[in-house]
Amino acid sequence: MADIDKNSIRMILTMAEESNEKWRVNKLCERLELEKYEVSKKVTRLAEKGLIDKSDITDLKLTEAGMAFAVSFSDRLRKVTTHLEYEGMDSEAAARNAFNIAMYCDNDYKAYGIAMFCLCIRSVCCLLATSRSFSVLTFETLLC
Repeated sequence: MADIDKNSIRMILTMAEESNEKWRVNKLCERLELEKYEVSKKVTRLAEKGLIDKSDITDLKLTEAGMAFAVSFSDRLRKVTTHLEYEGMDSEAAARNAFNIAMYCDNDYKAYGIAMFCLCIRSVCCLLATSRSFSVLTFETLLC
């Protein structure tokens, strides 16, 4: 499901973390700090993909596939964060960058190796060229 954007993933993860909540579009807007039209569109797209059940618009729920996606993505996120911390990135920067890197991973983590290679190589080059702290660098600036 590589065509799921960052805010849609945030929505799925939020709903999974608090699966007992009664989710409505307005509540998701507040939680994610997004406009209502954007959340409504994302809910519709995720429902079309079979990840959200919107049969009761006053109680949106993740489907089994949606929950499986959330578990899989959370696992990737944890692995990427751990790896970044292992490479010497502080926890805050690792958490900030891990989400973006995890978006480029597939379930077999094939893309993960490429993304990490690019991140490490670019990080070393940037550090040598500018003497900036590793924790200041972001994945967006290092993406090959």
